[in-house]
Amino acid sequence: MASRTTVRQQASHCCGCSACVTICPVDAIIMKADAEGFAVPHVDSARCIGCNRCELFCTQKESRTSVQPLSVFGGAAVDADVRTRASSGGIFSLLAHKKHSEGAVVFGAVFTDSFEVEHAGAVTREGIEAMFGSKYVESQVASAVVHARQVLQNGMPVLFAGTPCQVEGLRKSLSPEENELLTAVDFVCHGVPSPAVFKSYLNWLTRDGRTLTSFGFRSKIHGWKDFSVKADFNDGSSWVASQTEDPYMRGFLQNLYLRPSCHHCRIRHGCHAADLTLADLWGAQDLYPDRDDDTGLSLILCNTEKGREMLRSIEEQLNLFEVKDLAPMQRFNPSIFVPAVAHRNRNRFFQQFAREGFRPELIDRMLRAPGLWERGVGKVRRTLGRLMPSSEKGAP
Repeated sequence: MASRTTVRQQASHCCGCSACVTICPVDAIIMKADAEGFAVPHVDSARCIGCNRCELFCTQKESRTSVQPLSVFGGAAVDADVRTRASSGGIFSLLAHKKHSEGAVVFGAVFTDSFEVEHAGAVTREGIEAMFGSKYVESQVASAVVHARQVLQNGMPVLFAGTPCQVEGLRKSLSPEENELLTAVDFVCHGVPSPAVFKSYLNWLTRDGRTLTSFGFRSKIHGWKDFSVKADFNDGSSWVASQTEDPYMRGFLQNLYLRPSCHHCRIRHGCHAADLTLADLWGAQDLYPDRDDDTGLSLILCNTEKGREMLRSIEEQLNLFEVKDLAPMQRFNPSIFVPAVAHRNRNRFFQQFAREGFRPELIDRMLRAPGLWERGVGKVRRTLGRLMPSSEKGAP
């Protein structure tokens, strides 16, 4: 039987958290890539029993009430090697190893052998360390959410790290008893790019026949602030480019191919479902110059008492200091407070990407400032829009 997609699942508000997949009692929902490459739920009408649980448990149906974090800190791992391998201050790596030592199954995003990004659970040090480092692409999370729920139902503790919406989706699918066994960590999220765009970008990197052997988004070869993409190939060569030079990163940071729901994300300051929220402490050179050595510094929001206790459990491994005022962060890390605004050429990009695939020339063209002609046409359209009677504006 061909699958169908519900009205809500068609909406741009779907964040792909997979809560509906987890909560379906007859396994009638699976995640499939849409035309832009993002995972969206599809319902098999032959299996669906019409219980409506997917609608009831949809995280996008509820508004979230903003609650101030219990406490906020800046900090970094004392161990320089931990900081070097981390995207910012190395907080998650310390948390993961701590929870692992206490018997928890740790879940986080990893690269597969084919450099796709998916969530996985791990009980070994090697498996956990594969989760370290930022991965600027939407991860396939559905199987891991189901797995994490099964682990919790069996009475085992879990540390789950993911985007704010992924954490919220997992939390909503759990019973109060299961939530007690869960420690959740999310991060200040800029938005998730399309897996299809990332795959095409990797194809561009290997267009000359080389094979990719390793990839990282946040190499500190030129420091924490001027972080670089670093790709290694089987012939011993490497691609190293800063976030302003690498074409994929340029498009990501300019919001050219983020998931539609990212542009009206509800989970911002004070709305996180995680126990701890992590971020880069951007602006450290101005706000905390005595703390900044350009090896990485994290911002840590303790949202719950469980999160605060978890941070205390690794305190001896950290250089930690209190952040009393988050207001200055609006200048340096606005993603804490507001969602990313879609680039004006987002839809145009995906139309041309479908024909051309990923090419630096396409990114350059989409990000180029509008010329005189384009500005003139835009001005005329805005003027006509103001002059047009309101009754005509809604006409087909």
